[in-house]
Amino acid sequence: MRRYDYSLTEDGDRVLQPFLGTKEYAVVADAVRKIRDAGDPDYMELSIAAKAYFILRKQNKGMTSAEMLKEAEKFNWNIPKQSLGRAATFLSRLGLTKE
Repeated sequence: MRRYDYSLTEDGDRVLQPFLGTKEYAVVADAVRKIRDAGDPDYMELSIAAKAYFILRKQNKGMTSAEMLKEAEKFNWNIPKQSLGRAATFLSRLGLTKE
């Protein structure tokens, strides 16, 4: 497992300035705000939520946590049940799943 952290350099910040206030920037800023408002998960929780969402989209149907865990095993993903529950709550807050 690897984690990458990115930040803008001074030059990168200068390049960004003309994009502030554009429609594209607003879309990205809105997505970041929604993620923070939905629980602002750490990178591990966000990774698990992405995997859970992938499974749900692939199956194109509602699934229980147990069914999602079983499906995750097919990809050799070891997702703790408690973490999957938090991921499901996070996805629901984002409006990406139905409770």
